[in-house]
Amino acid sequence: TQREKEVTKFSILERILRVEEELKSLRELQEKQFEAILREMNTRFEAMNTRFETLEKRLNFMQWFIVAGFSILSLLISLFKLF
Repeated sequence: TQREKEVTKFSILERILRVEEELKSLRELQEKQFEAILREMNTRFEAMNTRFETLEKRLNFMQWFIVAGFSILSLLISLFKLF
């Protein structure tokens, strides 16, 4: 009886250790997966950032083109009014 209790306690302790080891390995696996997802997201955001920078340059060019166009039109209208 005493021997059986000790064996049962030992068995329970062994199971607890195995569960703890399994939890540790699962935690490590989750950390690796999280790091992989984070790297992938950073790559995607860098690609989108490049795309937005290109779009911003194009819009800046269009803005200056429109400003120059209005300035030239204003100048031409003023000149035609004078003459």
